[in-house]
Amino acid sequence: MKRVLVLPGDGQGPALADIACRIISEATDQVEFVESPIGRSGYELTGLNLPHETMDLADEFDTIICGPVQLDEKDRGTSRDPLHTLKTQLDLFATIRNYVGLSPDLGCPDMRVSLWCCNSVPGRDIVEESHLEGVDLIKYVRNSSYRRMMERASSEAATRDSKKVACVVNDEMFPESSRMFREVFEECFTPDRFDTTVVDADCWASWVIRRPDLFDTVVCVDLYGPMAGGILSGLMGGSRLSPYVYAGDETSLIELIHGNDHATVDPSRLNPTSAILGACMTLLDLDMPEECERIYRALRDCYGDGERTPDVGGSMTTSEFVDAVVSRI
Repeated sequence: MKRVLVLPGDGQGPALADIACRIISEATDQVEFVESPIGRSGYELTGLNLPHETMDLADEFDTIICGPVQLDEKDRGTSRDPLHTLKTQLDLFATIRNYVGLSPDLGCPDMRVSLWCCNSVPGRDIVEESHLEGVDLIKYVRNSSYRRMMERASSEAATRDSKKVACVVNDEMFPESSRMFREVFEECFTPDRFDTTVVDADCWASWVIRRPDLFDTVVCVDLYGPMAGGILSGLMGGSRLSPYVYAGDETSLIELIHGNDHATVDPSRLNPTSAILGACMTLLDLDMPEECERIYRALRDCYGDGERTPDVGGSMTTSEFVDAVVSRI
């Protein structure tokens, strides 16, 4: 029996975490779930956004599912964010998002792209200093961070038989850090194993808009990760359909996100695609690729049959959509 730590989070997080766990349980009976609080729910129980019990449990698990965490605006992206603290504690150095085709009317149906970046830590890797007329932005670039992320990315690409790999840089604006990034890339992604291309961010963007399936793996400097992720999300069919995966040497944390704006959408009609694909990523991390593929096929079949939530052209409620996916697994 394999074990997964579940951190439901706040708001719609518990509902999304329940969906991910239900989907996994439909695909296999070999996974046990252990739950612990984080965020406001953790604070209400223990007085801490990241309770000590949750931190201790996180050290015991290789795979963690986490729902959205609600924070005050001033705490977002800071050391007060319990997810940032947890990622630092677990030494999760890489950020991965996987983009898959869902339906011909939503973009590229054959798209399967993995985007890899370093996981920058606020206050350590990025520092902002406010002044009277502006802000100084300091970004620390570490060769060791690049190397760890790319070694993990090349290993994953080889396991998935991913051959076409793009290295996205910006030589004109950041010549020295781009040179360092490229050199590490060329050491980790050797031409005897991969078909590689080093390309500036603007050129890559123009290529991928026309050919989303041009590359299987994209390794991107972290300053351009959100831009690259936004483009690939749009080509997949929506900006929040794919979960975030944060990876370290021993641990992976799958962060589920809302498929649309939870502040303006009826909670019963939220898009749970991120939670369902989060279940896929969890099973991959547990070395269950066949179970993962069954879920993905069921999800694609629902999208292809027009069984969707309103934000992607359907009329289903969240629970109806999940039931439709479950019926196909």
